[in-house]
Formats: sequence, C-alpha cells, structure tokens
Amino acid sequence: MPNELPTHTRDLAKGLPSDALTRLFGEMAALDAQVGDRTFPETVVTWVRRWIPTQSVSLFEFEAGMQPRTLFSHAPCHDPNMVEYTNGIYVLDPMYSLFAEDRFFGTVLLDLAGSKDREMPETFARYWIKVSADHEIGTLMEIGPDRCAHLSIYVSLGDKVQDALALIELVHPVLTGMFRRHLVPQVPDTTATEAARRRVHATVSKVMSDFGSATLTDREREISQLLLKGHSSKSIARILDISPGTAAIHRSNIYRKLGVTGHGELFSMFIGKLIDG
Repeated sequence: MPNELPTHTRDLAKGLPSDALTRLFGEMAALDAQVGDRTFPETVVTWVRRWIPTQSVSLFEFEAGMQPRTLFSHAPCHDPNMVEYTNGIYVLDPMYSLFAEDRFFGTVLLDLAGSKDREMPETFARYWIKVSADHEIGTLMEIGPDRCAHLSIYVSLGDKVQDALALIELVHPVLTGMFRRHLVPQVPDTTATEAARRRVHATVSKVMSDFGSATLTDREREISQLLLKGHSSKSIARILDISPGTAAIHRSNIYRKLGVTGHGELFSMFIGKLIDG
C-alpha cells in the first residue's frame, strides 16, 4: 500500500492556503544555519524524511574520474557508508550516468517498475537498498562543472509521488546553494586518499569496459554496457542509430554467449566481476 504524504506536504503541492509555505521557509533557514557543520548532510536527510515518507534517503558526492563519497545515508538493511555502492555499483546508477555522461544537474523521477527506455533500475535498487520501492526521486546539485552532490530518495507513494517530486524540484536551487557553500570550503582529500579514489574508479571502469571481452564482439560489448545501465532494446537502438530489431538480436546473442537467461543474471554476472576485480 502506498505511504501517505504529511498534510503540510500535500497542502504545499496543491498551493492551498496554509502554514506549509511558512513552515518550509523556516526550515530552509534552519538548514542554512547548519551549512559547514559536519552534521549538515544528516540534517538534510532528516528534513527530507519529515516531509516525505521514504524507503531510503542517501547523499553522495560525485566527482569526475573519482570514486563517489557517501555524505550520509539512511537506508535500512544496508551499510550506512554504502560501501557496496561506492565500490562499484555506482557505475550502473542512472543518476550517476546522468552526471558522468551528460553533466545533467536537476531533479528526475525514475519509475523502478521500468519504462520503455529503462529496465534496470528495479534490479539496481533492490540490490543496493535491499528494500522495495516504486520510485526514486533523484536530484543532482552542481558544485562545479565536474562535481555535484546527489540526493537519492526512494519512495512508495502511488499517485502522490508527483507531489513529493514537486517539493524536491522547489527546493533544488536552495539546496544547491547550500551544498556549494558546504562542500567547496572543505579541506581537499589528501594526495593518498584522492589517489585511492581515482584507483577505485579506474578499476571499476576497466571492469565495465572489459566485461565480456573474451566472448563478445566490440559491438556486443558496447550493447552489454548499455544493458547493464538499464537501457531497453528501443533505447539502445536510438542511442546507436540501429533498428530495434537489430538491437534485440544483439541482446539475444549476448545472453546466449554469456550463458545467461536475462537481465537479472547479466547484472549478477557483472557484480561477480566487480567483486573479483
């Protein structure tokens, strides 16, 4: 059964006369006062959970060519540092791809039941948050051209998810400003720590680029990477400028050559390679 949004969130989304907007302004001011404090990311997550019933809420820092950093996470049944995610699963995250490949900054809604373009998010979500959810509300806040803070919110709200999405879209510019002020002045990683984060990312990227190299053609490897990131045959056809039928044939050949029966087994095989790597 979908969770119910708090009254103040519903009223705000509907534009009803109420104290909701005043409350929101007051709480944004309180958050702003915490910028620079080490507990600021946790305070942001706590604020989200007051306004939206969630399955999990996590904050990460993405930076080009680097292993992500966990800023704070409230994800039941999972390591609070999200080690599985930051040690490799992140390369399959649609939100990470939006940053790394497109330098997209903004808020999106991902349907975890899949869509005509994406099939993977449900498998991805169930693996790393280990709880059931219907949607992810993801927002990428630009810290610099090659760096962002990512707020990931997993929810089961039914048709009320649009109200929750509207709230996060509303506060996105405000939170972006806060995270710029919070993260930019921080002392940079030590040379050793930065080098370690770069090595992790390089290793994960190599596992992805080499996946199936002993069995698949170059074209099939290219398509297998898109499959791992959740793209459907129609989406792959559009990206590679081939027909959906050709994409589907490649997909079948990839499954046959790798000895898997579907996307779930393909995903599990990749996870095994990450662990071995």
